[in-house]
Amino acid sequence: MFKLSDGCSSTCKDFPKEIPSYGDIGGIGVTLAFVLTAWMVVIVLVGYYLKVYDPRLDPFRKEGTQRVTKYPNSIDYSVHEILQSIPWLKLHSTSVSSRPSRLGTVLNACVLMFADVQIFTSLAILIGAYASVGCDIVAYHWQYMIYLAWLASVTHLASLSFLRNHLANNPAKRTWRLVSMCIIQVMLSVAVGLSMTFEGEPWLNSQGGRPAICYFENRIDTSSNASQSSIKFIILIAWGLAIRIAKTFESFEGGLRRIASRLAESGNRDRRTFLGSTEGQWSWRFDNTFLPLRFLLSYLDLAGIGTYWVVSIQLDLFTSLLAEVYWVFFTITWITTRLVKLRIPGNQDDSKWMFGQVLPIILLIAPLAIAIESFCMVPTSNELPNTSQDISANDPYGIRDLSHIHSSTYRGVFFLAVLSYIAIAVYFVLDQAETQSFASTLIRINSTVFVLQPTLQVSWVVCNMWLDKMALNMALKRTIRDVVLVVYSSISLVQNFDSSDDHGPLVPPSGSTTKDTTRYAELMMCLLILYAHASLAATFVLDEMLRGTKWRYFLHLNLLCVSYLILRAIMIAIPAYLSFASILPDKYILTCAGVSMFLLLFVFSLEVWAGKKNLPKRKAFFIRSVVLLFLCPFCLLLSQLLSYMMVSIFLGGFLFSLNLWSVIGLCVDGCRHSFDTALDDALLMEP
Repeated sequence: MFKLSDGCSSTCKDFPKEIPSYGDIGGIGVTLAFVLTAWMVVIVLVGYYLKVYDPRLDPFRKEGTQRVTKYPNSIDYSVHEILQSIPWLKLHSTSVSSRPSRLGTVLNACVLMFADVQIFTSLAILIGAYASVGCDIVAYHWQYMIYLAWLASVTHLASLSFLRNHLANNPAKRTWRLVSMCIIQVMLSVAVGLSMTFEGEPWLNSQGGRPAICYFENRIDTSSNASQSSIKFIILIAWGLAIRIAKTFESFEGGLRRIASRLAESGNRDRRTFLGSTEGQWSWRFDNTFLPLRFLLSYLDLAGIGTYWVVSIQLDLFTSLLAEVYWVFFTITWITTRLVKLRIPGNQDDSKWMFGQVLPIILLIAPLAIAIESFCMVPTSNELPNTSQDISANDPYGIRDLSHIHSSTYRGVFFLAVLSYIAIAVYFVLDQAETQSFASTLIRINSTVFVLQPTLQVSWVVCNMWLDKMALNMALKRTIRDVVLVVYSSISLVQNFDSSDDHGPLVPPSGSTTKDTTRYAELMMCLLILYAHASLAATFVLDEMLRGTKWRYFLHLNLLCVSYLILRAIMIAIPAYLSFASILPDKYILTCAGVSMFLLLFVFSLEVWAGKKNLPKRKAFFIRSVVLLFLCPFCLLLSQLLSYMMVSIFLGGFLFSLNLWSVIGLCVDGCRHSFDTALDDALLMEP
């Protein structure tokens, strides 16, 4: 175990109250050197992704070739298409060689150089901190060192994914970099583990001058926030290292891409079969079963198709370079904000510009000069060897079909998946008090990632397939899609940010915890989503079976009544099952349904207007995005102001109004069809 060095001016019992100055770690120049280097790496990586990266190329191809991958990443491919609509990023040829190779060579060299710099800077500060642990370093500077070393290691780990092609062709370079990163991560994890005893704020205030080694001898309280926060850091460090190492090998990355491709292919095949079936074949695989079982099996089959899509998109998002750019940006933002907060109670002498602080800033010019020199020394595009390879839309060698990325189903799942990534990142960056607890953070993330988000995404796929089969006009279909996406987005955001203790009409039993209330919310929302699809599917089935009969409209009204009674039963039964006392929700459900009807009418009017004006797809997409940007925060605000019970009622009323609009659409289309038929008959009878 560490021991205090002989001749220390501070001991565990006799120490100054204020945090001492230690410019080698907490100095302004040292800090800026680490932070600026990290953000320069972020800028280079973003520039690489926007201007150089081509998702059509195999990331493990031989260097200098343009081999096309058989399994392109659908996420990167769809983002690449969006980037092509921006004039200054658009390519003017379908040839791979049209990519600015000169800029790509320079950016690759910059990423490689910055990544190597980060290895040695993180090693240097870790070794220096361990060497000073006798009595020269206090708890404040130990924690500060952890953030600086983590900042450097994170940027290098992100660079590994961008350098996959270079490292795959140079195994020796890959080996020593991975070994170095493993050593750094072990040293960093040990440093984080030693900081488990930094409980409370004494090491920042009254005990600021106490040596860090004195805290290392304290007994670890596993229930403390410091201990749980340290465990969270260690898991994040180990997870990030394991994933980045795996992504540098083709067997792991290529295997996940193949699985995603096969799942998407299976989902697309079953979806085409469902959409291509005739009106009487809505349950095309279960014609010989009786009606209730036929309906249930058909619904489960659609949920299976949705699961194929969701798992495929999640795997693509996990292996995409977009996720790497996002996670490095989020992590560096998080660490930078923590460094800024940690500098506030520090010694003001650390902010003075001495020789030791000016030198690191001056040394930053060296990598910039090397980058400029590399750009000047690289041959121009006319001098580069011509290794072009045209990519055809219909590839004869079995390249993955990505035509489904233009569908509203895919884009909705993509949007919800990205929203969950953003919500989790903001949840951490905001540095809320509850994020310090490892247990609560793990429960929140698991419930979001593995329960709520998959349910919402599968629900979105099933909803789109039912809507595609329904005999509704296109404006009404788009209206329902728009509003469902707004509601699902609001649910996703509320799940991550709602920490209100005001339960409103929902009264928890004595002794209940926040987990009980969260469990109620998740159970209620999942049941409401199932209810929405069951009622939507029942509306479709009833219309298909009774088309042409006189009593179908009357039966649709009866179905609405049954649908409302089921919704009301859910609202009452679930709180009673969990021993929650609640008031009768009739007036709340009907009020929310009425408000939702007007909201749907507004969106429907916009869709009808866009259809009559024959707006281009890009303008129509822009209008829908603007509506989404306005409606989603509105729904989020309402959900924040309301309690868990009221959020459920609000969602239930919204979904009931969607069911009502579906029935109205079917009735209007049926009346229009009857009118057109009668008019045609009248014209035929005229002499």
